[in-house]
Amino acid sequence: MTDGELIQQLAKRSAGWEGVLGKLRSVHIDNLGRAIEPTQWVEGESAGIWSWFGYYWQTERFWFGYGLNRGGWQPIISADIRSRHAQSWLQLRSQLPSAWSAEVGGDFAFLWSSLADAEASAQGRWFHDRSMELHEYSLMER
Repeated sequence: MTDGELIQQLAKRSAGWEGVLGKLRSVHIDNLGRAIEPTQWVEGESAGIWSWFGYYWQTERFWFGYGLNRGGWQPIISADIRSRHAQSWLQLRSQLPSAWSAEVGGDFAFLWSSLADAEASAQGRWFHDRSMELHEYSLMER
């Protein structure tokens, strides 16, 4: 996929992503009492390589958003595993392996959703369910 194709795909999907993340942000702030950073685009070395669209929970620095994986943009939740807060992430990986079959690469763990081409409502449910699990486990780590 060329950079131009990636940018076209990004422009086409970004409106839907903003809707999904906007609803998720409301859940994180209103229901979970989370402090979160603004939704942002984090540029990589080229269009797509280590590029992300989303936001962080403050303190824990868990990322919720979309990233490029296996040639397409997919929902992702990631964590810096050097942080003490990442223990909740690693616990979920061992306790709920069917839902949290995360990849660990270097200093980061990545949970990629297989719902890249699914409806926004299905992606929203995936984010909601995983963030509820992550919230519960992170409270136990405090």
